[in-house]
Amino acid sequence: MRPTAPAGPAAGNRTWEKRQCRLIVPDVIWTGLSAHLLGSNLERFAYLLGRAEIHGDRPGRRVVTIRIRHALLLPDAALAVRTPTRVEVAADVSRAVLRTCYEHALSLVDAHSHPGLSAPAIFSGVDRANALETHREFHATIPARPPVAAASLLLTHTGVDGLWFDPDTGRLAPLDFPSVPPSAAPAVAPTAADAPGAGALPGEPPVAADTAADQPLPHRGASAGARP
Repeated sequence: MRPTAPAGPAAGNRTWEKRQCRLIVPDVIWTGLSAHLLGSNLERFAYLLGRAEIHGDRPGRRVVTIRIRHALLLPDAALAVRTPTRVEVAADVSRAVLRTCYEHALSLVDAHSHPGLSAPAIFSGVDRANALETHREFHATIPARPPVAAASLLLTHTGVDGLWFDPDTGRLAPLDFPSVPPSAAPAVAPTAADAPGAGALPGEPPVAADTAADQPLPHRGASAGARP
């Protein structure tokens, strides 16, 4: 269990740095993601996977940067619950994604939509509670070195919102996405660059191929000794 940052005199001589998290999403992945999530009048879901790095941008603050390299656009068959106001991923699918992160030391960003042309890009109370639970599960499962991070995205036709889990405080915090447009892109068909294996990390196999909503979820065998 990670420590919670103490406040006031209880902190003693220990210095706790403020942390910020930035999400970097390549244009081709963002286009396919927004097309998938906003292409239905029901909520849809996707996973983004990538590498995390930590650096200091000024004294007293560290920046966690998540660079997305893979997108898994979940088909309807991968959802246990799907309504206009709620989406829940099947347990075997979420376990497989978590295992992939464990085996390849990847960070995980879950993304879902709120349908409707005027829906505000604001996480609901239920969204925040679910994010806190799943992010805590992620950090309890995936080793902290090399650095990893867990975050959530919400896309609507009016904008984007993001949260990440700061393991030092045990709380959710706003996610910064400088490479993401201020409003979600209009739905367009994924391009050929979204094919399986696009954006693979150097020296390793593709860990999550882009998947169209009407295609079956690709099967991944568990490696020997995998814990999740």
